Amino acid sequence: MNPKLGFIFFTLLALLIFSCKSNTPQTTEIETNIPPSKTTKIKPSKNNEPLTFVEFVIKSNENSIARYVVNEQLVNLPSPNDAIGSTRDVKGKIILSENGQISTEQNSYFEVNMLSLKSDSNRRDNYLKRNSLESNTYPTASFQITKINNLPFPAPLNEKIDFELIGILTIKNISKEVTWNVSSEFDGNKLTGIAKTEFKFDFFEIKIPKVFVVVSVKDLIQLEIEFEALKIDQ
Repeated sequence: MNPKLGFIFFTLLALLIFSCKSNTPQTTEIETNIPPSKTTKIKPSKNNEPLTFVEFVIKSNENSIARYVVNEQLVNLPSPNDAIGSTRDVKGKIILSENGQISTEQNSYFEVNMLSLKSDSNRRDNYLKRNSLESNTYPTASFQITKINNLPFPAPLNEKIDFELIGILTIKNISKEVTWNVSSEFDGNKLTGIAKTEFKFDFFEIKIPKVFVVVSVKDLIQLEIEFEALKIDQ
């Protein structure tokens, strides 16, 4: 081979190889210290969950009344009759949870001012304050509601609703569990009705009245509460 041609050939070959290397893209690895992201699951807190209550409030007014009924035989009457004492000084609340049961979060109760009970006889009223009911010493009777039975929920509108209220009745600082039978009606805004219960005198250590004008007293006390309970929006 001609020396000049050989030199030219090798020079062109070298240029071609260099050009190919120059056009080859280079990959640069970049290290990073950013850690992979984590997903955190947030569990809802029970304390933050909204609670739904249905609240009915009984206020002392002309639409609510508490009374006792005791059958007695008086000297000046030919046959037994009912002695009835009543008061409008009654208040309370009935608070239902979202399942229609008595709320365990808030207090449901009735409360009656025993000193304000009035009958048709001042002599009887004063005797009960000093003796049988001892309301001069224990002026308030209360009923703490712990359970409700047979209440349809939601309550039907403008229909008769019969159910039971169970709880602790306190009279003269003596507490016993009793059941009230309730007959009521709900119009969408208020619950109206009457609650009744009964027991013997000695159930609350109440002494049967013994005075000269009374021949006999039946050993049974009936309690009634006529109520108008207004629904309060929560």
